[in-house]
Amino acid sequence: MSYSILIPRVFINTSQSKIKKSFESLNIGIVSHVKFVVKMDKYKNPYKNAYVYFHSWFENDAALNLKNKIEDPTYTAKVVYNDPWYWIVLPNTSGPTLVEQCLEKIVNLEKEIAMIQNNIREDTSDISQKMYLSDLDITLDDSTIFENYHQCSPPSPLHEPSYNMIPYKSDDDFDNMIRDSEERRNKYWMTVNYCGNE
Repeated sequence: MSYSILIPRVFINTSQSKIKKSFESLNIGIVSHVKFVVKMDKYKNPYKNAYVYFHSWFENDAALNLKNKIEDPTYTAKVVYNDPWYWIVLPNTSGPTLVEQCLEKIVNLEKEIAMIQNNIREDTSDISQKMYLSDLDITLDDSTIFENYHQCSPPSPLHEPSYNMIPYKSDDDFDNMIRDSEERRNKYWMTVNYCGNE
């Protein structure tokens, strides 16, 4: 169980957020939650006990000095939250109730869930980046293969390629090829590129 204290009397309108902000602004600790118990004084005026549970108690001089005073039965520890207003602070000697134990478990589970969600986001980001790089590598490889294919095997004259992609020995040879029939041009192209003959 985390460290806890008792403020035996606070105003009836004192909120949990006010107590949290007061201890944090005084650099004493981070409050996890506050449990209030409403009581009546001898004049029938309502007030509250405040059981303050800390997520963490700081290790600075002011926080340690206050803790020592709280745990010293011969000393009355006080926390000045708005000068001259202060709270008397006592050690919490009551054991944790079932509700308090459940609250602490809920807080711890929420932290674990937040940590797991953060890890999942990081892992998902890494996987997406790796998949993107992998796809990029495949695209580049396919492009390289495609370029090499055209360098090694010029397309058929039926596709009207650039002149510098068709192998020929002379201008006359090229002119004769253009004048030939479609069937002869295809045969010529196949002969040049696959059989090595002209």
